Amino acid sequence: MSGRSTVSVVFLTAAAESGTRASPFGAARVASALRAAYSRSGLVKVHIVEGLTSDRAETLAARAMEAKPLVVGMSLYSWNSRLLLSAGALVKAKYPPVVLVAGGPDASAKPDRIYKEGAADIVVAGEGEAVMTDIVASILNGRPLPGPIIRAPLLDPTLLSSPWLDGTLDPARWGSAALELTRGCPYRCSFCFESKGSSKLRRFPLDTAEKELVTFSKAGVEEVFVLDPTFNADERRMEDAVRVFREAGPELRYMVELRAELLSAKQAKLLSGLNCSVQIGLQSSDPKVLANVNRSIDPEIFARKISLLDSAGVAYGLDLIYGLPGDTLAGFKRSLDFALGLGPNHLDVFRLAVLPGTELADKAAQFGLVYDPDAPYLVRSTPDFCGEDLDTAEYLARATDLFYSKGRAVMWFRALIKLLGTRPSVFLSRFSE
Repeated sequence: MSGRSTVSVVFLTAAAESGTRASPFGAARVASALRAAYSRSGLVKVHIVEGLTSDRAETLAARAMEAKPLVVGMSLYSWNSRLLLSAGALVKAKYPPVVLVAGGPDASAKPDRIYKEGAADIVVAGEGEAVMTDIVASILNGRPLPGPIIRAPLLDPTLLSSPWLDGTLDPARWGSAALELTRGCPYRCSFCFESKGSSKLRRFPLDTAEKELVTFSKAGVEEVFVLDPTFNADERRMEDAVRVFREAGPELRYMVELRAELLSAKQAKLLSGLNCSVQIGLQSSDPKVLANVNRSIDPEIFARKISLLDSAGVAYGLDLIYGLPGDTLAGFKRSLDFALGLGPNHLDVFRLAVLPGTELADKAAQFGLVYDPDAPYLVRSTPDFCGEDLDTAEYLARATDLFYSKGRAVMWFRALIKLLGTRPSVFLSRFSE
């Protein structure tokens, strides 16, 4: 490949839906790294095409072509993978020299498949900031391109630039912003992408977070999504982070993810002084079901830990998954009753997605899971949870969302159930009908 005087790089993105949470943060991280490497030289022009999953591939491709790209990066997630790969193929058909680079969680999960299907020239499994910089450097210097499949090494977060601070993203556009504090997870839930990831927790500097929060405040941001899969994994770090939140963005509302079994009275009190909402992954109340996906639960202890948040006045939501290996419709209903009996502010209920690249995908045949081979990889039947039962659970999930979460029923729902002398799952089943 001969060298180039300048390189135009376009990132194709597509959010699941419009709104405050639609910012292309993953792609912006990589774009920010490129700008940090080449901002002074003027050799690289970076563009982000922001789309929605409801867009047509032709529309995204046309927008990408306006920048006359030599490199097109596709930020693939389970919800947008088909769309972006189709858009990339259209760009390639119109301009064959373009280099298509697939990255993001879906690319990391199945790099070999994406490359073998001819959907990309280079597929990046892992963190893309340094890799994309190397790809562009190879083009500028006329060197052979790396790849075609690159398994990227773990990066040091302290060396990464912030897309919020360098102007790659304008937080004022969305009214909410992602604050990345940690990469890696100490747990191995087999349904999660992190099941095969690094257990080493790599922390972003809190002084960078402080600057980002100041930027958010000036931009009029209301919600901050804290990207840390287990915010309370290290109580001292949590304490330091909350202090920064209070000092740099006291008027902001924070959304954090906690591990219930790690909760302490001290942590609950710490959160009570912060405008925040907590999200906790329950997934199921059945210890045997959770054991199949490398999780554990003692329902009594879980309830006791959750009560710490109640006592401290901290709003919290719970997650449930139906279709887990070993679960049944009756078992899911018991989990639903357990979760709603705790009085969460909202309850998010999902059908199991057997994500490629996860430990659960490796064991799918062992568990007898039948699921969609393409995104979003939803389970269609299990030996204990037939397709008809999964559809029934889906109706229950929708009823829960409409009546309980969107209906803001938390203040009176338990009293209603007690008055009717029934269980939440029975009431919601009738409501769904």
